[in-house]
Amino acid sequence: MMGFSRDEDDDDGTTSPTSSAMPNEDSRDKKRMYMRRKAQMYRARDKAAATELREEAHALECHLQSLRQKGSSTRAAIGAVPWGEVARTRLHAKHEAVAANENLRRQLQDCAGVIQDLMARVDKRDLHMFQSPDTMKKDGCHRGMAGEERRPSPPRPAYVVKTEERSPGRVHQLQQHRQQHHQQHQQHHHHQHQQHHQHHQHHQHMRASQRLHLPPLRQALSGNLPRPPQAPSTQLRSPMHCLPLRPPPPYSAPPPNGSGPRETQQPSFAHDGRPVPSRPPLHELGITRKHFI
Repeated sequence: MMGFSRDEDDDDGTTSPTSSAMPNEDSRDKKRMYMRRKAQMYRARDKAAATELREEAHALECHLQSLRQKGSSTRAAIGAVPWGEVARTRLHAKHEAVAANENLRRQLQDCAGVIQDLMARVDKRDLHMFQSPDTMKKDGCHRGMAGEERRPSPPRPAYVVKTEERSPGRVHQLQQHRQQHHQQHQQHHHHQHQQHHQHHQHHQHMRASQRLHLPPLRQALSGNLPRPPQAPSTQLRSPMHCLPLRPPPPYSAPPPNGSGPRETQQPSFAHDGRPVPSRPPLHELGITRKHFI
């Protein structure tokens, strides 16, 4: 057989079978080495993971053993506790709490009784200053049925006599006061045009006091209780009782057609005693007696 030399190949420019087989073997060797190294790398990684897993399993086993030991000691401690004594202590504490609750409830009931007693005393003391609750309820019910606004009832007329005042001597005194009041009203009737402004202010004050009417309980809670009367008065309680009673001046007819000297006016006073500024007579302003009839 004839052999082929490298020189001939170089000269002829052809390849021999020996030279063509060498690159294939080299590539296979390289591939084997690469796979071997890769397998070694995977094997080392798996060994490290297995080592970590073994260490973690050992730690978990140690923790489980410690938990078992603690559980056995806890069960032993629980078994040593006298449950009967614990139950008796809890029952005793429960009885003490129930007794304290009952004591507080009794104290609240006593305080409520005392408060109701004080409220009844305040209402009894201030009863003469306000209308009866039954009367106020009836008035409010009737006005509510009629569709009107619920307002406090008007003050009691002077001729109404209380139940406790119905005695012969008391009735006689009231009749005398009633006659005196009627005479004074007749005397003041001719000079009513001079005191019209004063009376108008007084009635406005009375209406404002009626609008600001408060029940005794609300006044007691707000602390604005009026002072109780020192002695029972026999005077009539009428809208005119707070005005100063003076003898009226002699009546003089106004001059015809506004001629003649201006009549002298008596100084007038308001319901609280303050003087009212003087003004011209009403007949000069075009106001006559027919406006007051």
